[in-house]
Amino acid sequence: MGHHFMYGKLNPPESDLQQAAKWFETAAHLGDKNGQRDFGSLYYHGTVVDKDLDKAAYWHIQAAEQGSIIAMQYLERGAGEGSDLAQQWLRENPEVVARIERDAKR
Repeated sequence: MGHHFMYGKLNPPESDLQQAAKWFETAAHLGDKNGQRDFGSLYYHGTVVDKDLDKAAYWHIQAAEQGSIIAMQYLERGAGEGSDLAQQWLRENPEVVARIERDAKR
């Protein structure tokens, strides 16, 4: 549902970022990996919420631990931008770094 508000997929098409954020947050708290990834992305980009790399990392970790490759890639970016939480998680999960590097070569 959040994507419908985020990208104006409603009838009539209309983008409502506040509403999208609420749906992503609800899905994230319910344990949905896509909701966690998307809610983390809002924090990563500073969309609707203040940019916060550690909050982004928290939600991306939740999604990554459920197998979200995109969340893993966000963690790598967040670590590169200074998120201590993302850096720590990647240090504790070196197989994720190897997987991201392998995928980047494709």
